[in-house]
Amino acid sequence: MLSKLLTTVLLLAAQAYTADVSKLFHYELGLNGTAHQAEFLERTHAGYRLTYVNGYYSPEQEQTLFSSIWEKTNAAAAVPWISRHGLTGTQYTDLSTELRSKNYHPVVLNGYNLKNGERRFVTIWEKSPIGVWTQSVDLTTDQLKEKVAGLSPLRLTSLSGYTINNELRYSATWGERTSADWKGEWLYYTNRTGVLNVGVDAAEWKPTYLHAHSVDGEPVFDSVWERYTGPGYGVRLWYDEGSSTAEMYKTFFDSMTKRGYKPRMLTGHYSKECGVRYAGVFY
Repeated sequence: MLSKLLTTVLLLAAQAYTADVSKLFHYELGLNGTAHQAEFLERTHAGYRLTYVNGYYSPEQEQTLFSSIWEKTNAAAAVPWISRHGLTGTQYTDLSTELRSKNYHPVVLNGYNLKNGERRFVTIWEKSPIGVWTQSVDLTTDQLKEKVAGLSPLRLTSLSGYTINNELRYSATWGERTSADWKGEWLYYTNRTGVLNVGVDAAEWKPTYLHAHSVDGEPVFDSVWERYTGPGYGVRLWYDEGSSTAEMYKTFFDSMTKRGYKPRMLTGHYSKECGVRYAGVFY
């Protein structure tokens, strides 16, 4: 018991004194398409890489907005990457064909709806070593379930929900995962009302993908989880902030990055009761 207690204390102490990473990361909330593109050009010129982005419609502002996470990269070790937003289904298919032929693969694929209900895609692709991978868009809930079963042992690497003609649809990517902290167990959830409203133990599981969208004015979450088995197993090593205002997220971002936690996902969504809110994950 004493040994276990000391181990836990040491782990928590290590977390507390992890190096400050606040200067390495940047985020943006609530940018329209034009502002997002301008930010894209400014950040890439300054040596940042876009690591996560999602789109969402704000009835209050009557426009589509984007939230994003950026990481300062080492130019010598940088992996080639490409990002696009505002893509129709046909445009995304054409982009996929082009980039796949150049040995790129998607690391972020999020669908979102415009004011008129049409869906668009925002995506990030990178050129890095990877095994088998595949993707699908516009899946129904049942089709997604069938795909997950049929593509095993490939695992979901991204998942996002949106609507087409007022019916839920999903875009998803699958890939081989060989990271040492994958034990072979993973889960996914769709259309949930909260980040942690999935019944997993936060000390044993961590989200590897998170996306939020609005259904009839109510925010819902889609997520992919892996069982964590690396150092610190049994101690919660990741944290989330759900339903935050922009001010609340800034406070959380500053606190977590100064403690050494890296922002992994940042997803905006609209709630008819609260307006635009944000959910983020750090580990």
